Amino acid sequence: MAGALMGAVVIIFCATVVGVYAANAGHRHPVLVVVRAVKAGTPIGNADVGEARISADPSVRAVAASQRGRVVGQVAGVNLVPGTLITKGELAGGPRVESGQAVVGLALKPGQYPTGLRPLDPVMLVQASGPGGAGGSSSGSSGSILVPQAQVFSVDPAPDGQTTVVSVVVANWAAAAVAGSSAKGEVSIVLLGGPAG
Repeated sequence: MAGALMGAVVIIFCATVVGVYAANAGHRHPVLVVVRAVKAGTPIGNADVGEARISADPSVRAVAASQRGRVVGQVAGVNLVPGTLITKGELAGGPRVESGQAVVGLALKPGQYPTGLRPLDPVMLVQASGPGGAGGSSSGSSGSILVPQAQVFSVDPAPDGQTTVVSVVVANWAAAAVAGSSAKGEVSIVLLGGPAG
């Protein structure tokens, strides 16, 4: 009799545990997680994100897995680390170019920019003052500061395979001068110290 009663208690206990687990599992929902590191200032690719199921918690502002199409292609506002949840605060919101600023594209050859340049890097734009510009300066030529501080917007290889297009964010007042010097091949980039972003 006691054994049967104990068996019934065990069955009820197990059923309760299973019921609680099922209820909690029902409150879990799929969210996006980082599966591959993404540097700040670079677009998020489809292979960079995966899915995980977490318990519903209003304090965790994770992006739902159903929003994957809206996240892929957006720019990371911070460095995204594998294994972490993706939140809206980590995505670069709003326009990347503020009022009073402009983006200028520079077609640069090797030697006119440092290797490893990436979006959000702080840079200085230097103009060659000698004949022939940056591509063919003569002895006695020197460089002058064109823009003391700018920021890299993007770095892309040009279709010709000979140059790299580095787009930089500068103040509106400097945009025309930078574009004109770039057209003559007279602009070089100097990477400034300090963390990107």
